[in-house]
Amino acid sequence: MLSQIDAVVENEIKKQKDELEKERVQFVKDKDIEFDKLFYEMNQLKIAYLEKVIQYRKQERQMHNDYSKTFRDIEKRLGMRSKISYLDNKLSINQRHQITGRYSPIITPDELRTAFVEAKLSFHTEKNKEAFK
Repeated sequence: MLSQIDAVVENEIKKQKDELEKERVQFVKDKDIEFDKLFYEMNQLKIAYLEKVIQYRKQERQMHNDYSKTFRDIEKRLGMRSKISYLDNKLSINQRHQITGRYSPIITPDELRTAFVEAKLSFHTEKNKEAFK
């Protein structure tokens, strides 16, 4: 009699375990779809961002070349120092954090860490968020 009860209990546990496994698989499958969509969107934004960095770099080089061709000789002859506006908008891939007073479009390790680890915007990013809407 006890062996029959054990068999029934064991059979019921197996059914419950199988149902639970189906639910777990479906849950992960549903979440994978959500994350795949999020990854796709993030990769689109990343590619668009990098394309803008490339556009900036090409435009910066062209402006610098045009400026040099136009003013470099004159500046040297007259002893003038070069001051062109793009220096105020210089991007640096070595920038580790945002600097007060000049928010850079480069994503810094500090900003990325704060977003990823703390799930929030860094202080400087939050402070400048409204300026770029």
